[in-house]
Amino acid sequence: IIIDLISMTENKIHIGGLTLKVLTDGILEFDPCVFFPSTNEDDWIPHKSHLNHNSNVVFELSCYLIESQSHTILIDTGMGPNPNVQDPNFPELSNAWGIFDKSLANNHIDPKDVDHVVFTHAHRDHIGWATIGSGDTISPMFPNATYWLNEKDWDATFDETISNRFPNASTKLWPLKDFDQLKFFDESTVIVPEITLIPSPGHSPGHYCILVQSEGNGVLIPGDLLHNIAQFEHFEWISRADIEPNDTIQSRKSVFELIVNKGLIVAGSHFASGFGTLDYIEHQYQWRSVEL
Repeated sequence: IIIDLISMTENKIHIGGLTLKVLTDGILEFDPCVFFPSTNEDDWIPHKSHLNHNSNVVFELSCYLIESQSHTILIDTGMGPNPNVQDPNFPELSNAWGIFDKSLANNHIDPKDVDHVVFTHAHRDHIGWATIGSGDTISPMFPNATYWLNEKDWDATFDETISNRFPNASTKLWPLKDFDQLKFFDESTVIVPEITLIPSPGHSPGHYCILVQSEGNGVLIPGDLLHNIAQFEHFEWISRADIEPNDTIQSRKSVFELIVNKGLIVAGSHFASGFGTLDYIEHQYQWRSVEL
């Protein structure tokens, strides 16, 4: 499979007749052994290249804009506006996030032109710019868009046993229902023909990967199926944010196999290493970066 790749300075690739643009809401930074509690420092020694100068794991807050002749589709919306106030629930968060609005402007994207917003799942760092304002002034960031989410994640935001995993749902997600802009999808839903919705539960109950295909080419957006490319090799490494770890592992196995079998490019939601693909060598998945 050959994809017409354009330089990263332009921040986009072509997938057949589609254009996929990389947008960002900034970065987060974590101690890898804290975020991946099943790992220790020795586990990361072979993967030092995946860590920064502080020996921390860096998470890009990547969102993707898919443009066709007739549609402009956004995948996820980042963390949201940054109040620059320490969050007592997440004291390790840096303030290097909250720039999605600037990323839209820098890419000459008018929110009014987006006609679909698709959430991989409902965690806070994927729905943060779904709305803007607060209190009585809350309004959809993308006023002409239909927002899409799997209903299992919608239900999870009201489930008292796990609703703390969705701390901004009440302001970022629930109002979309009041504005009559939220619809639910499953694997049989056709939002546009070029997008296939792949159930991958575990990280959240209704987590989905997004497969974008055109003219025989394909890019997979894994959402939070995994957070770091070391997890391709160690698919059993669980993050503290995975609600059902065993389901997460099973989802990874099936999606990794799909990536290899279809020769897909992977556009990670949190990878600091850009685009890549997977090889399966000697019973192990290996990440191979794609140079843009």
